[in-house]
Order: sequence, then structure tokens, then C-alpha cells
Amino acid sequence: MGSPEKNSGGRLKYVFIVLVAVGMKILNSAVLVEPLKSVAVGNIVEPPELQNVTSGMTTIMKALGAKAEFLAWAKIRVKYKKEGSGFTSRVLGEALRANWYMLTQMKTLPRVAEGDVEVMQESGKEVVHHFITERSTGVPHSWHYYEAGPKDGEVVVFLHGMLQTTYCFYHQFDNLLKGGKKYRLINFDIKGFGHSSTYAGNYMWSSTADQFMNIIDQLGIEKFNLVCHDRGCLMGDYMVSRHNERFLRYIRAQQFLDFVELDRSPQGKSFSTTEGCYTIGRPTKIAFAFSFATYNQLPLPELVRSIQEHMLNPYGGCRYFASSPFEKDVSDREGPNGLLANINVPVLGLWGDRDLGQPRYYYDTTAWEKFPNFRLAFIPDTSHFTSIENPKVFSDLVESFLNVPIDELWKQKPTNWKEAYFPGGSFDPNVEPNNPEIPMGVMNIFPRFQGNYTEWNS
Repeated sequence: MGSPEKNSGGRLKYVFIVLVAVGMKILNSAVLVEPLKSVAVGNIVEPPELQNVTSGMTTIMKALGAKAEFLAWAKIRVKYKKEGSGFTSRVLGEALRANWYMLTQMKTLPRVAEGDVEVMQESGKEVVHHFITERSTGVPHSWHYYEAGPKDGEVVVFLHGMLQTTYCFYHQFDNLLKGGKKYRLINFDIKGFGHSSTYAGNYMWSSTADQFMNIIDQLGIEKFNLVCHDRGCLMGDYMVSRHNERFLRYIRAQQFLDFVELDRSPQGKSFSTTEGCYTIGRPTKIAFAFSFATYNQLPLPELVRSIQEHMLNPYGGCRYFASSPFEKDVSDREGPNGLLANINVPVLGLWGDRDLGQPRYYYDTTAWEKFPNFRLAFIPDTSHFTSIENPKVFSDLVESFLNVPIDELWKQKPTNWKEAYFPGGSFDPNVEPNNPEIPMGVMNIFPRFQGNYTEWNS
């Protein structure tokens, strides 16, 4: 039999384990995000004692060998990115930091109403919130957007991607408001996200693209520039290929072309299940997503606002993943009769140069051949959420491309991969890429060890 001291120590250890487990359960509860007044992003101040809390929790969890999933994610990423043990603490620290604010400060955003006015942070310009109803599927859907700029200005429309809302392009919208050229800017919440509705109906991307073109018609817009990110580009590909005459330029960020390695993108199948849908409805899970799908740690206000926005309508993305598998996305795009080959407008492709889920060799020397008129640029030191990871470079590239006259873009149509590089990105077009094999990121490895963390707790 063990000594009383040893038994006491063992009991204390199990008490600690239970306390940590209960604490994690509480921190992962969506109930913590209470429907109170909005917290202004600029007013969030990190308490000085938080660093000690983060460091202490990291030590405790490692000592206990806790099977917390984000600790496993962090260890996986260390293993594959070979960035050293310090990376574990950084990812864990960021998750704890997000949890701290969910517990102490973060509140849900209030719902906006028709005609509400918002002042943009950098430009100080006002934008007006609107709602418009689309009925073509037989189910009326309310689409939210905000707008600024002269009605007769050249139109720029923004469409966000998965886990995001209009906030995806907040900085780019604000930057164009500050610029010398007067654009009519319109930033949408796609159906099922943000302030837009999530009723039943057709959520195939090809159908949603048609629904969105009906909205463009309702707004009386003849021609426009389209800026999109990730899944918003699925709508973009269908719309532009079907209606070339309606588009001026197409800026396409963080969406693969006609090739994808599904083990790098398991979210397609995962988020179409009930369990996966529940996962993306939990704010701490979104904090993890922004932790491991960004190369550098997001500023706290950026992280909190992104989570707040997503939680306005957390489950809409599940409908899309259940309706349109990645395999269909690829098959619709590939070949001479596919979507990409029929996009006859100038295209700028933007990608993060550190995105493990969509590595550089997806695009580099071959992307320009997929479109009639294509250029590309890589955003330095970014992974997937490029528009908020490095908003300045992203904004500058968007503005630069919009400022090039259409006829010049056609005159200077690239004839090889070097000419396809658009100035302002992070790679030298005079140096041929070696297309290195890039290891898969955290999210892509996760399904392989789900439910068995023993290997990662050593």
C-alpha cells in the first residue's frame, strides 16, 4: 500500500485534473457569449496579468498531461512545422487568451437594422446598413450589406469566405474610402452568415451565385468589380464565368483552382456533419481556427471581432458544405469548358505565402494558364485569413489592381508565369519556385488522431 503522503498527492492530482476539465468545459460553452451591448473593438485592453495566467495554465496542463484538444493541435503543428516547443505555448496561449475574453469581456454584437449608420475606424467615413430580399428559390432570404460612396461611382462588391462576415474586408473597404478614386463600395454578408438570414432553401454555390446576381439586378448595377475570399470565390467563379459582360475585374483570394488535396481540406466533409456543424457554432472553436489558420497571432481586437461576427449566425456554413462537396467545386472548374477557362475578365489571385492548407505549388507556375487573363500575388507572412492577417499589403494590392485601366490589363496580358506576378507580393518572379513539399497544417492532421491523444501527450 502507498504511503498517506503519496495517496494524498495522487488525490490532489486528480482534483487538479477535474478542475481543469470542468474549467475547459465552461470555457468552451457558447453560453459565455452573452447577448449584451457590443464591446467596441478599439476599447479592448489586455490585462497585464494575463501573460502570467497563460504561462501558468500552460505549465499546469503539461504537468497533468491533459488531453485538451488544442494542446494536441499545438503539438501536431510543432511536429509538422518543426518550429520548436515554443510554438505549443504560443498556440495554447492564444486559445487561453481568447477564452479569457469570452469569460470576462466579450459580448455578442447587436443586430443592425435597415438604415443604421456606422463610422469606419480609419477613414472616419460613414457607411449605411441595408437589407435586400431575394425570392428566386421560393424561400425569401434577407441579405445584409453596407454601402458607401457615390451612387454613380465605379462599383466594387465584396464577398467574404467561411467563418467570416463583412468584417473579412473591413480594412479593404475602409482603405478604398480613404483613396483618391471615388468608388461605390458594397460589402455583403452572404446568405447564411452574419446579419443575413439562414432559412431553408438551395445552398448549392452554383444556385447561390444566381441568387446573388438577382440582388445585383435589384440594386440596378450593370457592371462591377468583385473582390472575394475563400468560399465567396465559389460564387464568384460561377457568376463571372456565366456573366463576363457584367464584370470589370475579379480579385480572387484564398480559393484553390481545379486541384485540391482533400487531406489538406477535410473541413468539407467534417462541417457537413452534425458534429462538425456543432463545432463551428462554439466560439472557442472559432478562436482555435483563427489560431492555427493564421501565420502570425492576430491582434486581440481583430480576433475578438472576428469571433463576435461569426457568432451572429454560426451554423449557416454547414448548409453549404452539405450541399456542395469539394469534388464538385473541382470538376466544375477544370478543363477547357470549365468555369476558370470561361472567366474572360482580368483576374488577380491573392494567396498567403504561408498557407499550409493551400500551399504555394497549388498556384505558382500553372495558375496563369487556367484563366484567359490572370495575375497573382502572395501576401507576405500570412496563412489563410490574409485580408485581416496583413490588411495593409492586401489592401494595397486590391487598390493597385483596381486602379489599372481595363484596356491596359488586356494589353499586358501575361504570356508566361513570370509575367503573371503582380507587383507588391512577397515573391520574386525572376526566381523560379522549387515547389517544395509543404507539410499539412493542424486542421488537416486532426481527423487522423481524433479520439486518441496518447501519442501527443508524451
